[in-house]
Amino acid sequence: MENIANTSPLPDTERKKVEKQIDDFDKKNQNYEKNKKIVSRLVSGALGLALLAFVIFLIVRIVQSDHKALNGLFITEEFKDAYTVSDEVFTHDTENAFVSSGEGSVLPYSFVYIPKAGYAQLTVRYNKNQLNDVKNACPNFSEDFIHFTLSASFKDIETEETTNIITYTPNVVATEEKYNYKYFKIEFSGVDFTADYLTINMIFDNVEKVVPDDGSATYLRDMPGAQFTAGDVQIHDQYNIKVDSETNQKYREEKQYAPYYLSDSELGQLN
Repeated sequence: MENIANTSPLPDTERKKVEKQIDDFDKKNQNYEKNKKIVSRLVSGALGLALLAFVIFLIVRIVQSDHKALNGLFITEEFKDAYTVSDEVFTHDTENAFVSSGEGSVLPYSFVYIPKAGYAQLTVRYNKNQLNDVKNACPNFSEDFIHFTLSASFKDIETEETTNIITYTPNVVATEEKYNYKYFKIEFSGVDFTADYLTINMIFDNVEKVVPDDGSATYLRDMPGAQFTAGDVQIHDQYNIKVDSETNQKYREEKQYAPYYLSDSELGQLN
């Protein structure tokens, strides 16, 4: 005869016990899901705030880096003298020539020049935060040690090797500090615009770069009377090098740059 499974109902005490276990499991599961949602919202909120903070920081940095203090042409006495020699004033973009290194950075802009009078004016900017390594290596270093020069370089047309360099010191028209940057409006007179190219040099006085003989890493140190070129950037080249199709000889073709037209306000300051 077949065995028939016992399907009789559970006693009340056992049934209540099982129901309580099921209820407890459901409550734990609900609490888990609730806590999970809370944690998820908190994490999402934190990530959202972090992203917002990053975006705000990025916007602030962009605004700071785009700030152009001492922009535009300054009508100085040296400019007036140059303008009496020649009223052919030129300009072109130099911001793409930006250079940055571990010892500093140079951003030139607002470049205006009068080639026939040998006159050049521009603004240069450096980031003060990038000087921290220099200050750590050279305890006596001061930002007062920083200055800029202009170099006119001449090249051999065939070998393209530099044959001569003339360096000019500037007249500092104005300075300004904004955010992490320091700005210099500078001008140069007597510049030889027949040079192949012009370079702005960022110079640190009383700083020396040491190159060890054993091949170990170079380093900076305080050295009274020394000068260290922290950065240099080409701001102007005068010629295109062409090749004569008949003689196969190289020759210089002078580049054409945009004229700078003085505004009524600038013209008024000339008088």
